[in-house]
Amino acid sequence: MIDPSGPVHEWEVLLLATGALISMVGVWIRWGLPRVKARWERDRDWSVLVDGRPAIPANPRTGTPEQPAVPPIAVLVAQVAAQIREIHHELHPNGGSSMKDAQQRIETVVQAMALRLEQGDAAFADITTRLGRIESQLDGEVHVANRALDNAAEASKTALDTIHAAILADPPADLS
Repeated sequence: MIDPSGPVHEWEVLLLATGALISMVGVWIRWGLPRVKARWERDRDWSVLVDGRPAIPANPRTGTPEQPAVPPIAVLVAQVAAQIREIHHELHPNGGSSMKDAQQRIETVVQAMALRLEQGDAAFADITTRLGRIESQLDGEVHVANRALDNAAEASKTALDTIHAAILADPPADLS
């Protein structure tokens, strides 16, 4: 017999826990398992998938919402097959109306545009190079022309100074 006023031994705690666990399993087997099994059997009505089910109207008394109709599995499979055919049609070339054909047309246009851009870039680089050479030539020619103008201006100034000095040295007599 267990002395309630004495120390608690490990085997006593283990015995008490084992008894509680066995009683909980018993309650589950007696009450819980049949309910879970019945729910499983009710929810596992495969005939709904095979035969379908009409819509169930809402029940205002119990507050159950309306449940839509469930089509038979054959109808669902046919719908999915039709969608797959449509996707297949769009993803494979078929002469122009599929997404694959449109993608290939767009890719061709983009490649042509890229080629034209490369050609335009090359032409622009060529024009830039030629323009640089022309500007260099013009700069050289402008420099030469400016030097020639400076020399001509200096020569004109020297000639005017000489004429002015000559006039001052021997003024004409009838300038009165």
